[in-house]
Amino acid sequence: MAFTSFLKPLTSTNKPAPKPALAAAPVAKPAAPAAAAAAPSVTVQTWTGIEIPTEIHSRVLAGAYRAWMAATAARLPRFSDMVESNARVALDDMMLLSKTDTDYLVVAQSPNYIRNVGRDLRGLLLSEFKVPIADAMKGIYDVCIDKHQPVYARYVSELSQQSIYWEVLVVPLAADNSGRPTFVLNLVSLIDDKSAVMQMVFDRSPVGMIVSVPTQGEGGKTDDGIILSINERAKSMLRLADRQRQIQTLRQLGPWFRDGTAWTQIVSTTENGRPKIYYRDDAAKNFAVTIEAVSRFVLFSIVEVDEYEVRKLKKPPQ
Repeated sequence: MAFTSFLKPLTSTNKPAPKPALAAAPVAKPAAPAAAAAAPSVTVQTWTGIEIPTEIHSRVLAGAYRAWMAATAARLPRFSDMVESNARVALDDMMLLSKTDTDYLVVAQSPNYIRNVGRDLRGLLLSEFKVPIADAMKGIYDVCIDKHQPVYARYVSELSQQSIYWEVLVVPLAADNSGRPTFVLNLVSLIDDKSAVMQMVFDRSPVGMIVSVPTQGEGGKTDDGIILSINERAKSMLRLADRQRQIQTLRQLGPWFRDGTAWTQIVSTTENGRPKIYYRDDAAKNFAVTIEAVSRFVLFSIVEVDEYEVRKLKKPPQ
């Protein structure tokens, strides 16, 4: 695929442009699992605090989280608060548990949850589930009750006969207006669609990635490309948080590498037949941009590299 014509703004050497008045988007720190939420026999990824809204995949769970946060501004919410809020849709897939002395009793389970799990768990204690995930979930519930805060998690459940990838938001609830946590509300969403899983991996990749589809002009020659998707890492690297909607084609992206990011091209090379361009930003960080054709698409991969790698490329052959 000949797509070098519209990459000239990327591969040509330009003098560094004045830095635009645009703040760099913060780079999200890797989420740290909650210490109490893991069990040796099952892998459960967990997040708490400000990490939750960044990690939630389901819009329904994200809405429930916002509803819980809004309600807790006055006091610890009750179940009725969740029913009357924007979290009502999330209650289609829920399980409500009551805290006992050392265990949790399932007091309610939605029809959708029963259907997806394949079991009616109402009236059972958590310790009676007899699956490894139960121990991990108990740790999550304990965090919610003890710290009065939500926990977000992702795991593969053994409760179902099929391996289903879940994401779950667990929030503490009070039985009355005293604010004392009595219940934990378990809200789940399935991530068993392959496209959803791949999109989540794409969005959270430590490599900045931009996917585009080439477009053809007169004579059938490739002259530009429409940007289909930019993951969060690429947005952060390229400082696109406030300008993403204005960068929709590769022709628009080319000048942005120079002007919007204040990147200066250092050297360009070819690696396994793929163009690879090295840049340095105004904070003296080095980045390598690899461009390759993948089926009908053009993929840009952006990684931060150390100074040693750049010096090796710039060193003249002996």
